[in-house]
Amino acid sequence: MAAFASNISILRVDRVPTTPEPFSASEVAAPDVFEACNSLLSASEASRTEMQARSRAGVALCRQALGRLHRGDLDTAETMLHESLALAPAHAVSPIIGEDSLAAQLEQARLTGAWAEAFVGAACFGSWLRTGVLSAPMPPSLASGIGELDDEKWLGGFINAVRALERYAVLRAERLDVTSVSCALDTAHAAEAALMEFEFRNSDLRR
Repeated sequence: MAAFASNISILRVDRVPTTPEPFSASEVAAPDVFEACNSLLSASEASRTEMQARSRAGVALCRQALGRLHRGDLDTAETMLHESLALAPAHAVSPIIGEDSLAAQLEQARLTGAWAEAFVGAACFGSWLRTGVLSAPMPPSLASGIGELDDEKWLGGFINAVRALERYAVLRAERLDVTSVSCALDTAHAAEAALMEFEFRNSDLRR
């Protein structure tokens, strides 16, 4: 510290620098530029808020549909799933992001990911109850267009369907329905064996 103090003179200058002058409004930016930016940001926030509300409502409908399926009300469950899809807009991106950009696809995945998983889970379980096939397609309106992300969301929904299947087996066991329990367990074991073939090391599905 003493050595630094002894050499402090080297930080001095022979003349006084000019004091900075304040910027005028015209030098900083034109007011209409700020207004345009503010309008764009406000529109983007409104779009995101609306999409988040739609997503929450869509997830709620899918969960209600799953509950209906467990009570055997397949027709009402199917209606609820259709109502859930009707909430999905053609594009879920903010005005700031171009519709065809990678950023738009990532934004779509972020806003509709949980919704897609909830829908696929209920749709797969409903398909199994009707046809014995535990599968359903990813709805295009909830897909991001990024193959890896859409596959991961579909698998997340499929895992939800397997959990629903296990719950179904427990409920049928309470009624001593041996045939239904056996069918559910066979399907669940086959699904779990298939899932073991995937590598989930760096995926959210590892949970």
